[in-house]
Amino acid sequence: MWVECIELINKREHKNEKGFYKLLSLYANIGRGISKKVANRFPNIIPASKPIYIKPNDNLSENWMSGYFCIYCNFNIDPNPHGFKQSIYNRIVPSFNFSRNIEEIAIMECIANYFNISPKIRSNGLRVDGNVYGLDKARIVLNLFNSFPLYSNKHKEFIKWSEIVNKLISISNIPKANKLSLDLYISKLHKLINELNDIRNLNKT
Repeated sequence: MWVECIELINKREHKNEKGFYKLLSLYANIGRGISKKVANRFPNIIPASKPIYIKPNDNLSENWMSGYFCIYCNFNIDPNPHGFKQSIYNRIVPSFNFSRNIEEIAIMECIANYFNISPKIRSNGLRVDGNVYGLDKARIVLNLFNSFPLYSNKHKEFIKWSEIVNKLISISNIPKANKLSLDLYISKLHKLINELNDIRNLNKT
């Protein structure tokens, strides 16, 4: 739809009334939609219909996926107080989360398949969420963004998140007979989690 807008402008069709309203119609269904200012000036705009997503038969390009996530995604580490007497998997759990409008369900299904998860449609039916949860699946996220970096501020979040995940992986690989109390690692991990939260809060500003 964006390309259609550019082509319309290049042909200077937006200079006539018909082309101008066609441009407004396309604009109305791109991104966040109509702004209040435009809606007040042109109250009768009818948004153009979006193209229907066609699910690809082959795997999604990992380079494309990196671009898809460069703005809207979250790298989380969840300390679980209920798991403090259990394994490191239950005590501090990494996750990678993303959410999109329900219109992107076809693409979200492909992405979910890549991460070996199931997309979840919210109860109101308006959005679909993906949650890559746990240490084993976090390795898939590590491999993706280490090979195809996020060219945005999200990369800083990923770097700190990956530092925590790699620390969790190293702890989980210690032979059971040689494992020290996990309490020795908790304070260090909490420090890293706080640093991740600081980066996220800075990015939001």
